[in-house]
Amino acid sequence: MDFSRLNKAGRRRLRRDEFDERLLQAHIDGKADDLSNILTSKKLKRRYMTILDNCYKNAKSGIINGLEQKFIEKKMFENNNRAAFEQYAIDKLTNNNGGFAYKKDFINLLADDPKYAYCWAKFINLKRKKPTFLKKVKNVYKSDAEAFIRRMNGEIPTAELDKTESCEIFDKRYKIITVATPKGLKDFFRTYFVESKPKILGMDVESIPYINQISTIQLATADWCAIIDVHILSEHLSDSDWKIYFERIFDPLITRVGFAFASDYYLIGNTFPRISPLMQNERSKSLCLKKLVDSILKIPEAKDAVLHGRPLSSVSLLNVTKAILGIELDKDMQQSDWAQRPLTNEQKIYAVTDAIVVLLIKEKIENDLKKNFGPTAAFNIIEDAFVSMKAEKDATIEKLTKNLGGVSI
Repeated sequence: MDFSRLNKAGRRRLRRDEFDERLLQAHIDGKADDLSNILTSKKLKRRYMTILDNCYKNAKSGIINGLEQKFIEKKMFENNNRAAFEQYAIDKLTNNNGGFAYKKDFINLLADDPKYAYCWAKFINLKRKKPTFLKKVKNVYKSDAEAFIRRMNGEIPTAELDKTESCEIFDKRYKIITVATPKGLKDFFRTYFVESKPKILGMDVESIPYINQISTIQLATADWCAIIDVHILSEHLSDSDWKIYFERIFDPLITRVGFAFASDYYLIGNTFPRISPLMQNERSKSLCLKKLVDSILKIPEAKDAVLHGRPLSSVSLLNVTKAILGIELDKDMQQSDWAQRPLTNEQKIYAVTDAIVVLLIKEKIENDLKKNFGPTAAFNIIEDAFVSMKAEKDATIEKLTKNLGGVSI
């Protein structure tokens, strides 16, 4: 029977040690919020706090029972202290023979994060009695597990190094920042989103097609562009960590510009499901250039003002860049292996180019509209092209790009 549903008489029939165990088990099962129905007196609340305090004291002394150990592991995991959690877990799981004990029980503690659980299962070599939820993801997180095992064994690939380089793109020199470590990510956001916040931000993502998961996120301003290596960083960061960073990116005070934002929203939401509500917020809408160009094509005067008679066979980033900027984009790298590390220099330049070019297109369209229709009309045309993430059931990348009238390449 659910502990939180026990009435007063039922709780009285429990022995003191049984009651204490039920309190800890509620935390382990993710039902701590329901304890308010049980802890109805000051005496019970004090007892509850004493139980938790004793758990931490016992953990520090090393004299701890199995239930207390599960509670400590669960709290470390929930509090996103991955490094401490991983070290503690290894210490407690390792048996006298150097192997791992209590494998299945430990993996079940991580059920809320299937990718992390799968990585651990591969690391501790769990082969028998695998939880059902692991069987559903065994073909999804294979490369993540391999990277996790390398990291846990102390093998740090060179791709994890953060870099700041300089490169000339479209006849302008940009600072290119590659971010692939938790410290590098924290430093990047502190410098470029806290100490100084961009007013406008070009945005694009590269994905791993067969699983529709993000490999990298590219951000660009007039002076710098960044490659955030999600594929590597996801081994170190929790969903809560990512949420903090995405809140910076989707700050309502920043104008985000992308080409086909529906597909970007889908890929981000598919990789980080807990971020979807943030992207569905109307205050955090982003400018979708594909929607803007589609709208302009329906207004003959606007079409003439923006395209100046140049042909546009279809509304893809490749064609729009050629028609509006006169620039030929090289899309060969789009089909390269975005799960392989380290990324090549060609992949990096390709990745940031799309984030830069959307800013140039937006600026050119805006200037042409203002020149021909005035600031107010230009503002209204552009404003109608801002979009937020749609909460579509059973959405797929194919469905979303089809709804947009074509794939954004």
